[in-house]
Amino acid sequence: MKRASFLAALGGCALAPTAVSPLAARAASLPGETALTPLFKGGRPFLTLTPPDGSRALAWLDTDGSGFITRAFAQRAGLALLNGRAALPKFAEPLPPVGGDGMLPIIDPDPKDPILAGIDLQLGSSWFAGRVWTIDYRNEQILWHPDGHSITADAINPVKLHFPTPGYPSVPVVVEGELVEMMLDTAAS
Repeated sequence: MKRASFLAALGGCALAPTAVSPLAARAASLPGETALTPLFKGGRPFLTLTPPDGSRALAWLDTDGSGFITRAFAQRAGLALLNGRAALPKFAEPLPPVGGDGMLPIIDPDPKDPILAGIDLQLGSSWFAGRVWTIDYRNEQILWHPDGHSITADAINPVKLHFPTPGYPSVPVVVEGELVEMMLDTAAS
């Protein structure tokens, strides 16, 4: 094979599509599922959302967090405060509502805190609870499944979560023959 032909063949291989996991290939094709458009930074999932004023809001997704809205975002979005809490605005993107009373606390984050820098709100355990989700870190996808979705229908390796504290899932893991309960925390830093 001539060098030019070899390089052309090699170049063709480099442009071939990469394999996609079976979950990713089928993910957004099921009826009733909502594919969110996440942003993964430093191994943590976020959503970029559009409030009614057309600005952008960065939401930190944290299954182990309680959820909050920053005072700066609440003011920018014109949210009505009630006892230091507010409901989320109607975003352009499809999102399930926050659980409980639908309100999140308003906080004033430390501007020097690198973890909260640029964050407008946190969607935490009350937002994730009671729903079926697919969080695919490899393909950077998050799916919100419809109510009544079978939690094992599309699982590659199904694992039953435990809830030692309501709303805070843990995953049973066996390490050297010992069962260890690990918190499922999408935002661990």
